[in-house]
Amino acid sequence: MRKSTLWKIIKNELVYWILLIILSAFFMYLVNTGAQRQILLMIGMLNIVVLQAWFVRIFLLFSGRKISQYSDVIQRISLRERVFEYFVLPTIFLSTFMLFLFFNKGVLMGYWVFILCMLIMFVMFVNVKSSLRHIYRINMVTKGVFDFICIITFYLSLNILFRIGLDVGLAMLLSFVIAFLLFLAELQLHDCIDMISVFVSLASSLFVALCIGCFIFQNIFVITSIGTVAFYLIVALWNVRFVGKYKLKDYLTPFLYCIISLILIFSL
Repeated sequence: MRKSTLWKIIKNELVYWILLIILSAFFMYLVNTGAQRQILLMIGMLNIVVLQAWFVRIFLLFSGRKISQYSDVIQRISLRERVFEYFVLPTIFLSTFMLFLFFNKGVLMGYWVFILCMLIMFVMFVNVKSSLRHIYRINMVTKGVFDFICIITFYLSLNILFRIGLDVGLAMLLSFVIAFLLFLAELQLHDCIDMISVFVSLASSLFVALCIGCFIFQNIFVITSIGTVAFYLIVALWNVRFVGKYKLKDYLTPFLYCIISLILIFSL
């Protein structure tokens, strides 16, 4: 994407993105200074309102286009078909991010997650706005952004679960439930929800939970990293299938990435 094109897409959205940065940074500051929970809740809700306001604005402005240059008839994207991707999933992501900031005790870790999540927000803004040109489906690049949002959401959720001191069995159960719900979100993104895919999601969630269980007595970095790698592996394999690839070599790349990730995890 050329710089001029990128600037044209994002220039009117920078105000919302900067507001999200300011509110999220203020939220993190209040958490680190021990502010009252009522104030944190108010700032968190305001952050979500800003995000939703952007999606409402962008959808109203760019969800329709003329059926041809010779007609004034407007063809509009179905809100019902996009409500999950454009409203529900980003809200879950932002809420999980703020919950992570609330429970996180490492200041440096908080800064890294803050930078990562704000960059993801920027990329999401760019891709959602550009993808509204596609009337009948969300383009593959934007789906990839939402895939990454699901993976980061799962990582942040695991961090929350294992930082609040839950019983091991309960933490494992909740890890399974969160993985299952996010796998269903993945299926919704790709319009692939049916009875068979639900059972596959259950089996995949069990696989992720078992991977976490094998390292449950390791430190929190290892537990959350292993769980996220397992979750990524399932998502990556699904995506290979979603794009219609069947050759064995197409499925080897996600395994290679996971092996490299595991080497890095256990070498740190």
